[in-house]
Amino acid sequence: MRVVLAFIALAAFTSGCGGSSGSGASTSGLDGGTDGGTLGQDYAGSFVGTWYSTLPGSTVTVGGVVTPIPPGTALPITATATNQLSLAGLCQSGAAVTATVTGPNAFSIAFDCPAQTGTCQAGGTTTLTESLQGSGQLSQAGPTLTFTMSGVVSECGQTPSILVAFTGSKTQTKK
Repeated sequence: MRVVLAFIALAAFTSGCGGSSGSGASTSGLDGGTDGGTLGQDYAGSFVGTWYSTLPGSTVTVGGVVTPIPPGTALPITATATNQLSLAGLCQSGAAVTATVTGPNAFSIAFDCPAQTGTCQAGGTTTLTESLQGSGQLSQAGPTLTFTMSGVVSECGQTPSILVAFTGSKTQTKK
């Protein structure tokens, strides 16, 4: 099973930059696993499962270079606490992105991926950082999950913008 990875297109941008594991992820704007009682119930279970990308609509764009996410690419989502989700493998390091459920059919993302150190193609070392924000919607028709996530990647003296757009269903399509 393949997992959606934000570095699908990033590889084309940063060829020659290699990374190694870094520090743990920081969750920006999250409240430690509770919804503070604002929703009145836990809706995380509505999003849990493996979602498979469909085309058109699933892409990764880095520095203006658009790369389609192949149909059938898996995105596992798990519940980590009340109204808290984990979207697997969206950081270049392979780390999961944390999301907060904001309603029965919606979630938001505000996440800093673990920093990684590496070597640039031109020589020297660098630290790769990724800061991501976004939101997602669940449509009961299908059901269909859509989300967009944008941010900035910093590596080798460059800071391209990144945009991940995902549309998927729980039914796997042929690749």
